[in-house]
Amino acid sequence: MTSRKQWVVAGVDDGFDETKIVLGDGTSFRMPSRARAGELNRIDISGTAQKTVFLYQTRDGKYTVGRDIDRADSTASDDYPLSAMNRAVVTHALREAGVEAGAELFLCSGLPVKKFYRKGTLNTPFIKQKKQNLLENDVVAEDGTALARIARHEVVSEGIAAWMDFVMQRNASGKLEVNEELVAQRIGIVDIGGRTTDIAVIRDWQLDTERSSTVEVGMIAVREALREAISEEYDVEVNDQELARALTDGRIRMWGKDQDVSAIAAGAIKVAVNRIRSETMRRLGRAADLEQVIFVGGTVVAIQRHLEGWFPNQVIGTDPSFANARGMAKYAEFILAAQGA
Repeated sequence: MTSRKQWVVAGVDDGFDETKIVLGDGTSFRMPSRARAGELNRIDISGTAQKTVFLYQTRDGKYTVGRDIDRADSTASDDYPLSAMNRAVVTHALREAGVEAGAELFLCSGLPVKKFYRKGTLNTPFIKQKKQNLLENDVVAEDGTALARIARHEVVSEGIAAWMDFVMQRNASGKLEVNEELVAQRIGIVDIGGRTTDIAVIRDWQLDTERSSTVEVGMIAVREALREAISEEYDVEVNDQELARALTDGRIRMWGKDQDVSAIAAGAIKVAVNRIRSETMRRLGRAADLEQVIFVGGTVVAIQRHLEGWFPNQVIGTDPSFANARGMAKYAEFILAAQGA
């Protein structure tokens, strides 16, 4: 008797700003989508520092991946989901999430609404390219660590993945079930990510294309606006670590002292939020016909107070940063169950 494959399911929200992983066993992991071509010229002179950057070889050259890269290569392009850098970042994220070499890995990832659909229909050529990119399995760790191989890859639309997380729920025995009552409701999803914000209205597995769109604004736009404003104010170049601190603490370290940049940071956030709000209101109106408007995405927590009061029926999704990745993992698990795999 032939034994069934023991699939490892992974939802991979491989965003422009962050990469989030959710495994079938509930394990979750997130990291910045930070990489640069080539090797990083850095030496640990103490010999005791924890390794935070990792070198990978691909068919298209070497990439260094890790949170402590001072100035990473830009991911803010339409080609990032099809790139060797994307393969290196996703492979590293799976490694850090604990996916072991030899696992039969079924991965589900996503694309922004405007890239997944084109003129109201599936953007099949781009979806196929995205799927094939991660199936290359060409990434090799320079330190010799054995890496998991992606055996199967499906691609879904971001935002819609968060909706699938909402309507697919586990019963008492842990089995995934579709909540048909929730499926029948008209739901608005506002997915605020790194480079883009996806707005989706869904009911009965149908996307309302007239009320759904992608806005080219997210946390990357906030950071770059802040970088430019600080540079103009102080005539300095600011690295990514200091920018992150400016956004969280309102301070930045310059010339050996902390400088208060909270007003500059608030201004950068406000500009981005106003753009998101404008497009959301244009698409959803007052949202009176929607059962709920659910805010999800990796940027939601950082700007949550700026989202208050948009709609009477709005909610912040459960653990909103991982909503898409959870939905992707559930979708992969659902497919396997339907196929008896």
